[in-house]
Amino acid sequence: MTTHLLNFGGEWGTATLVSEGYSIDEAEVALERAIVGGTGPYDGARGVQAETNLGFNATNGINISYEVRLTEP
Repeated sequence: MTTHLLNFGGEWGTATLVSEGYSIDEAEVALERAIVGGTGPYDGARGVQAETNLGFNATNGINISYEVRLTEP
């Protein structure tokens, strides 16, 4: 289980989303994580963060694709 903090905008912490769930190991398999809150315009946010491991890059790091789907309050 891990927590992800996604920061948007110019100032750190003024517009963030927080997700919790399992981290991905298998390539090309989408995994959904719960959006559990945020700050600024995302205060009280709920929804799903889908992430897909796209595989290793030239430096042996992992490339990951993120998709965020927020639910209406």
